[in-house]
Amino acid sequence: MRLIRDNKGDLAIWLFLITFVLLTVAGIVIEVLRVHNVYEHVQSELGRAVNTAVEYAIDDDSRIDEITRMDTLVATSQFYDYLYNELELTSGLAKIGGDGKTAYSLSISSLSVTDSAPRMVVTGTVTVNSIFGYLTDVKAGFTITNRAVRTD
Repeated sequence: MRLIRDNKGDLAIWLFLITFVLLTVAGIVIEVLRVHNVYEHVQSELGRAVNTAVEYAIDDDSRIDEITRMDTLVATSQFYDYLYNELELTSGLAKIGGDGKTAYSLSISSLSVTDSAPRMVVTGTVTVNSIFGYLTDVKAGFTITNRAVRTD
């Protein structure tokens, strides 16, 4: 009862501080979850781009003989076509949101394509822009490999 009858105003200050801390923690948790969701979305879409490019570039004439060959130039072209057309990335591999700001950007450090055993490996980083002005952008690395393609 002493806390309720406090005439000094301590209760209001404590309630304000507790509310401020809870809102700050909630905002940080929401931002971390948003960044994680964007990262998972980018990984999923890059996996789809890699698998689509490999499937498109495989030479179907050799499949009947259980020989898998792939045109590496076609696979690379299809991969970037997917990024530009389906993901609607800019030429600098950045995704522009509806508000005109960059939502995330990709930096591809290596793109390895082999033809005899159809395989594409993409390595790079995704940079997710923070919605809070005082936080830095979050960078996370990725390595995407196509699924195995069976020929039998």
